[in-house]
Amino acid sequence: MRTHLSRDTGSEGPKHDPYSYTRITFERGSRIITMHNGLGQFIILNGVRIDPPDYVRMCKKCTNRWLEHMWQKYTDLTVAQTERALHKIEDPPRCTKCGSKSLHWVSGYPGETLKVCYKCDAIVASHLNMSAIE
Repeated sequence: MRTHLSRDTGSEGPKHDPYSYTRITFERGSRIITMHNGLGQFIILNGVRIDPPDYVRMCKKCTNRWLEHMWQKYTDLTVAQTERALHKIEDPPRCTKCGSKSLHWVSGYPGETLKVCYKCDAIVASHLNMSAIE
């Protein structure tokens, strides 16, 4: 059974005072788990939002521990393992076309950065910074 792991970032809250958030989504079979870490911290399990209990929300450190515990409970991965896997996915060490390790970052359109292979000129990864163009 294949596992799909992805990260989504953005901003939430009022336009005059936005907050950044990170959502990590784990999919395996029919199970979809999303960890939302931003202005609000919660888990979404197959479309159902699970919020931390009131006694946990009183301190940020407790909420972070609760979030990490729930993530590990439903995915069997620690947050550190998830971050390492996402880093490998988002920033591959080799060219996916020719297998070369000779990669370099170049600028594309405004706000866009591309990771390109020296040998075959394939685009291996890209990052888009929306704040650079807004």
